[in-house]
Amino acid sequence: MTTNDGSENVLARAREGEGDAVAAVVDGLRPRIARLAAYYASRCPEEPGDLEQEAWVAILEAVPQVRLEVGDSRQYLIRTGKWRMLNFINWQATRRHDEIPEDHDQPVAAAAPAHAAAGHLLDQIFARLTDRQTVILRALLAGHTCAETARLLECSTANIAWHMWKIREVYEDLTERSVEGA
Repeated sequence: MTTNDGSENVLARAREGEGDAVAAVVDGLRPRIARLAAYYASRCPEEPGDLEQEAWVAILEAVPQVRLEVGDSRQYLIRTGKWRMLNFINWQATRRHDEIPEDHDQPVAAAAPAHAAAGHLLDQIFARLTDRQTVILRALLAGHTCAETARLLECSTANIAWHMWKIREVYEDLTERSVEGA
């Protein structure tokens, strides 16, 4: 840290792994990191403690790499922690999705497709599926990935793949029949 209060010396010792110096650096940054975590937590569903933890991991990883001769080392560490918080927020946002409703095993009328023939085919497909296959197809049509569907239904992705194969067989059988009948 490029001030005259000896903080550059403290950071140089922290770079070498001296525990007291690392603790001094952390204590010096603690109020700023806490404020940043509280600020970002107020604007997203993450907890401030989780955001702080992410920032501290990044900061402690960055301490040995700080170049004392370039810029303000304190600002570099704060910025590193801030970036880690923002990356964590973005990563968590991509993981979130809508849960499958509790009554997912109950038959639900399919949404009306724009094309009447497609709606009829979809009705025929749902009529030939098992309850489990219906739930899986609805989850996939709602935009869930195979992995998300497996996690939500507490089964393996291989199980989802097997059901998708069976659903595809039903679809292919029905489309072959409709082509033959035309």
